Amino acid sequence: MQDFVLDYVKKKQAEFAAATEEASADRTQEKAAERDARLVRLGMCRREYGEGTAFSEEYPLEEHQSGRYYRLVPYEVSDEEYALICRYDDSPLGVRPHGLARTFSAEVKRVRRFAVLRFAIGFCISLALGCFLYLLESSLLLGAALLVLLGTALAFADASLCYAVAKNLKNTEYIMAKLEKHILPTPANEQENKEGI
Repeated sequence: MQDFVLDYVKKKQAEFAAATEEASADRTQEKAAERDARLVRLGMCRREYGEGTAFSEEYPLEEHQSGRYYRLVPYEVSDEEYALICRYDDSPLGVRPHGLARTFSAEVKRVRRFAVLRFAIGFCISLALGCFLYLLESSLLLGAALLVLLGTALAFADASLCYAVAKNLKNTEYIMAKLEKHILPTPANEQENKEGI
């Protein structure tokens, strides 16, 4: 083999080895972040407080009673224990990606609260109208009761639709997270695909 071909092959092999080592390090960091996020999400963590009461990026969470800032540090678990935890954890999301899949998480809670509020307001309005109708003419008791029942049913239907929107947002979030994790190309997924081939 000629020298320039041998030099080229050695150079490419060194580049490939460096790229493989970097991808492996990235994958290890990603798995560690996913492991920590899962343990924290499941409550298998402890609070670590910062010094003083000043905010810092290291300790982003605030304890409202004492005013001290803390961070959540996951407990140390063995690989066997973590595999067992993963087996019984029903959520497919380990670490929450910063992509599209997390855009609905705050909205789901907001829409659910809004659904309860809509039902309460609708029930109160129908009850007030029924009482007003009864006070206006006491012989319309049956009509007032029917008005309250109809108003309550409409408020329940409206709240149910609002709750269904929240459920759809949650399902969409779940599907998008699965797509991001398994289909969209990320450095870790590309490396897994190369290893699988």
